[in-house]
Amino acid sequence: PPWERVARVTVPTQIVVGEKSPAGIQVVANRLAKAIPGAAFVQLAGQNHMVGAKALLPVLSHFLKQ
Repeated sequence: PPWERVARVTVPTQIVVGEKSPAGIQVVANRLAKAIPGAAFVQLAGQNHMVGAKALLPVLSHFLKQ
């Protein structure tokens, strides 16, 4: 993604990546989290790129309640 554009995101943003996701996806997720002002970042332990609903639901619920 054009990093200059993502730096202008002004809505609350949650970046979620699985711990076992491919390295390239993890790199992009980390860059997005750093580039988007105030973005929250969560790496889900034991999860791959297809994160399980049971692991994802608590993270999204917490984010949406903020």
